[in-house]
Amino acid sequence: MKKTILSATLLAAGLFLFSMPAQAIELLNEDFSGVTIADSLSVNLVTATTTDDNLNTWIDFPDSNRWAINTTDPYGTGNIAQHLVQDPDQTNIMFYAFENPCLDGGTLSLDFDYVLTAARGTVTILGMNYGEHNLSPFLPIEDGVDGVFLLNETLSTTTNSLTSAHFETFVADLGDYDVLAFGITMGGEGGYRFIDNIELNCAPVPEPSTLLLLGGGLAGLAGVTWRRRKNG
Repeated sequence: MKKTILSATLLAAGLFLFSMPAQAIELLNEDFSGVTIADSLSVNLVTATTTDDNLNTWIDFPDSNRWAINTTDPYGTGNIAQHLVQDPDQTNIMFYAFENPCLDGGTLSLDFDYVLTAARGTVTILGMNYGEHNLSPFLPIEDGVDGVFLLNETLSTTTNSLTSAHFETFVADLGDYDVLAFGITMGGEGGYRFIDNIELNCAPVPEPSTLLLLGGGLAGLAGVTWRRRKNG
C-alpha cells in the first residue's frame, strides 16, 4: 500500500512540474547603459513598408530633447533616463516598440525604478497591429487609436529617491498584436523625473494538454486512495 501511494504521489508531483508554464519570455530589459534616445520619430504601422519601422529604438518627443540620458550618476545607478524640466509645463512620452514574441497569451509583468517628485506620470503597454496603428510622441495616447491599452497605470509621486514599481496584467489575446510598445509619460516644470532598470516579461499560460494531464494524474491519485480505504 505504501509503495502504491508513494508511486501515485511521485506521479502527481511529476505531472505538476510538467504542467508548469514555460519559462517567461523577456520582452524588454533596459538600464540605459549606452542608450541613445532618438527625436522626431514615431512608430507608423499604418503606412509602414517594412516590419522594422522605428522599432527597437527609444523615441521621445520630436524636435526637442524632452527626454535624455543622464550620465552624472544621480542615484548611484549609472546612466538613467530623465524627463527634462519643461517651461511651460508639458507632459511628454518616451517609448520603445518591438515585434511581439509572446503569441500564446499570458501575464505581462513590468518592473522598474523611478523618481517622480512633482507633476504626473503614467506607464503604458500598448498592443499594435500593422495597417491599423500609429504611435506618435505627442499626447494623449488614445486607447484603440494609437494602439490597445494592455496596461495603463498612473504613477504615484515619490521622494527624491528611486522607488520600485511592479505591475502585472493578464492578456488572453496577447497573440493578436504584431507589435508591443512600452511607454512612460512624465511632466512638470520642476522637481525630478527619472526612470531606470526596466524589466518587461511575459509568462505564458500552461498548455491545455498539460492541464488535462495534471487533472488526470490527480484523479488517479484520488482513485488509488479511495480504493485502498474501501478495501482496508
